Amino acid sequence: MFLIELPRENSCKTLILMEEKEKKDSAPEIDYGEMIEQAPDPIVVLDNLGFIKYMNSTAELISGYRREELLGKHFAQTGVVAPASMPKAVKEFAQTMTGYPGAPYRLEMFRKDRKPIVVEINHKPIMREGKVVGVNLILRYVGYKTPDGRIESQD
Repeated sequence: MFLIELPRENSCKTLILMEEKEKKDSAPEIDYGEMIEQAPDPIVVLDNLGFIKYMNSTAELISGYRREELLGKHFAQTGVVAPASMPKAVKEFAQTMTGYPGAPYRLEMFRKDRKPIVVEINHKPIMREGKVVGVNLILRYVGYKTPDGRIESQD
């Protein structure tokens, strides 16, 4: 920051404005799309019918699927959600489509290599002009499900 001699009555206000401008000029541009793409947790967006419209690179890594394999498919027809978890997934999707975000919940899913994993899902309706147009899902990896039903994390 630099000092400029100003008339006494405006000096404090002007220096604050100059400092704020300096902060704005030195702040890096934030690319929110890239931030979502590189988020540490898998992020998936469903449209109002349940079709997958977006998944970030972490969702690809955790699931083992390339996004091209899942985009445009209905979440219930991908084979990713385990059959035992499907009723819960459908119920939560329907409830979210009413505009109610609901509490986080756990689901068993299958990676492309068919290894069962458990995730916690935080979900929220996507609103546009007062209407629900989709669902935003943020998944948190919990662990692998063992053949005897235990959940083992990779910690």
